[in-house]
Amino acid sequence: MLLRTSAAIVIVLLVDTLIARRISSPIVGMTEAMTRLRKGDLSLAIPYADRRDEIGHMARALAIFQESMQTNARHQAEQAATADQREQQRQRLETLSATFSDGVDSLIAAVEDLNTAMIDAANAMVVGAHETKQRLFDENPRPRRRSGMPSRLNPDRRRGFRLQCCL
Repeated sequence: MLLRTSAAIVIVLLVDTLIARRISSPIVGMTEAMTRLRKGDLSLAIPYADRRDEIGHMARALAIFQESMQTNARHQAEQAATADQREQQRQRLETLSATFSDGVDSLIAAVEDLNTAMIDAANAMVVGAHETKQRLFDENPRPRRRSGMPSRLNPDRRRGFRLQCCL
């Protein structure tokens, strides 16, 4: 009877060791793999995926989660790169817009300055023409006018005579 009891204890210990090696060790390995995935280590190789039992099914399911996480990480990296490109494009457009605006402002200022100079020159010509006309009237009291030629000079009390035209 002692021999049978001893044999039963040895068999139980062997079965227990076999169960520990076949089930417990893989579960601990799977737990470690899940922990590493949770921490972001997407490069690890999922253990026990080649087994044909429940442990293998769990490992293959974990591999699917890993692939999904890798795909998600790639998409996030692509979105970040696209956002960076958009920001760089926005900054380039902003710089171009500011440069163009500055150029247009400078051009407008130059045109305004030229317009003012042209108006001043035209007014000086009108004053000179008026003075010439006055000298002619002073020398010859009855100036001859060509018929059909309207005078383009109008008196302006503030500046003497002013040329009528569209500038």
